[in-house]
Amino acid sequence: MQQDKPAVEQNAVLGLVEQPTLSMADAFERFWNHIQDEWMRLSHDQQRVKRNIYLKAMRNFENAAGTVSLYELDRRHALKFRGWWLERIK
Repeated sequence: MQQDKPAVEQNAVLGLVEQPTLSMADAFERFWNHIQDEWMRLSHDQQRVKRNIYLKAMRNFENAAGTVSLYELDRRHALKFRGWWLERIK
């Protein structure tokens, strides 16, 4: 006996539901909240410095590979960033 799948699930399987998007900025905010145990005991200035390190890394990636949704990231973006980084450190 097969259970009927909810309509939303059926539509997703058939590709009728728009794929979710998650920007790098949104992903970073989720990440930052996830690692709250690492920064909650730091002073405001230390938190700012730690956060800015991650934000700079994200800006560097976007400068090299462009603005890409997290779900669209693939190997070519990583290779593009790697090439950009190698040129930068020369």
